[in-house]
Amino acid sequence: MKERDEARRERRLNQEESKYSVFSKLRDKKLTSIDDFSSKRGRYEDVQDAFAIGSLNVSSKSGITTYYIGYKHYCDFLESKEISPDSSFKKCFSSWSLRDFKEYLGEKIGEGVLATSTANTTLSSLRVTLEKLKTIRSYNFSYYPADGFEIVRESIAYKPYSPYERKQIHEMLEQEMVLVKEKLVPYQKLDRKQADFDDPKIQARIIFEDHCNCIPIYR
Repeated sequence: MKERDEARRERRLNQEESKYSVFSKLRDKKLTSIDDFSSKRGRYEDVQDAFAIGSLNVSSKSGITTYYIGYKHYCDFLESKEISPDSSFKKCFSSWSLRDFKEYLGEKIGEGVLATSTANTTLSSLRVTLEKLKTIRSYNFSYYPADGFEIVRESIAYKPYSPYERKQIHEMLEQEMVLVKEKLVPYQKLDRKQADFDDPKIQARIIFEDHCNCIPIYR
């Protein structure tokens, strides 16, 4: 059983290495006009071409891998938008691509699938790729910019309230609502037949009723 698992893992690694090798070789491809895009219609072939050319500003394997990973995430994003894998580059890239992709990555951060730093790097790979698309002849392309994600220290990052804390907050809000409702009760005029007119508070109420018409004065 263990040997079979290791064999499967080895095959997956070999397949991934093969895909990376194909991506890396595409860096040598010319992409200066719309005619240079792939004539194949495999799984987002044009997207792979674009990201490969976008990676030309880096030379290290780790740098190229960043664009390869960015390409894979972008393919997943396109699938989530129900854009067919055999679509041309014109359907895969639009002026809203960067902002829509950022929203997609933000959801992955929220789900705990991606770290914020990884999402920023992935978003940056698309940003550079889109800049490359702007240089292609006969393709009047532009896109709306989008900033990266703010990296928040774990110590100040949002943490959900515990059940006990939520209960305390609920009880506090209930108490506040009772006080608010009490203040909303209409003013009841003084019963002067039973009032103690020597009481300063009673005297104040008489002034309030007779001279202010029971209307509060605010400053």
